[in-house]
Amino acid sequence: MLDYVGTSFGLTSELLRFWKSQKFVPVYLSQKENELTGEHSCIMLCPINSSVERVETNEWLNHYFFDFRRRILKLLGKAFHKFPTSMALSLLENRAVKIESKALTQTTIDEIFLPHDVQRLEMYVNNQVEYKLIWDLTTDLASLYFQDKMAGSNLETLHKAILMGCGLQNKSIDRMMEELNMPSNQVLAKFYDCMKKLTNYIMRTMERTIEGGMAKTSELNMGQNLIPLKQSLNEEFAEDVKSLEKQQKKELTKLKKLNLDQYAIKGTDEEWSKVLSTSKSTIVSIKR
Repeated sequence: MLDYVGTSFGLTSELLRFWKSQKFVPVYLSQKENELTGEHSCIMLCPINSSVERVETNEWLNHYFFDFRRRILKLLGKAFHKFPTSMALSLLENRAVKIESKALTQTTIDEIFLPHDVQRLEMYVNNQVEYKLIWDLTTDLASLYFQDKMAGSNLETLHKAILMGCGLQNKSIDRMMEELNMPSNQVLAKFYDCMKKLTNYIMRTMERTIEGGMAKTSELNMGQNLIPLKQSLNEEFAEDVKSLEKQQKKELTKLKKLNLDQYAIKGTDEEWSKVLSTSKSTIVSIKR
């Protein structure tokens, strides 16, 4: 019993569209162009038994396709950078294979972006800077999106084409304008919409992380383990006052027992008045 059938051909948009409509899945694409046609050789496979009993045996084809997508993503800026964006996008999407997307995590954001990178994206979507200031970040954003690490960030086909062309194939806005047959202002408007959606997605992820790190009111210890005071603050204050007065009385008693006669000032009031009125010196002498 045959498990699959395959086809090999020089890659064109028309042939790729046809074989995909027949539920064929690409598993290989040559990096070298054919010297005569300038096309890249492509191999596509299709399982011929789709019964329930045979579903698990088709997992191998899914693995082949996932590996194929991973290689294509890395080569779109190199050997395949001349591909029309529509064809490159078609290579990565196939309804015959189920692709599971994962939600973006804060850990992934921290690994790829610096805090200043996120700030630049925010400034761009707030119309504070031009697109050239964030142009270097399009590669990271495109890689995350097409590696299915931004589940829920559904982009329109035109947005995906611009993201792939600019982010993975290193095409300029002018080049995308020619491919899409659109004026530059419309391409920039779509580019802005795409960046805004992805930036908002990143910001929501960061906000959820912060919210998740904050303790919920229901999880807070609302004083259940606090031990009540043995006495009120007023009682404690009155006790401290009594203790201070008692200590002061002890110190006063000690002072009374000391011999302070040696520190007494000699002379009567008359003697002091006489000396102060007649003496011009700063030194005053009183008889003992």
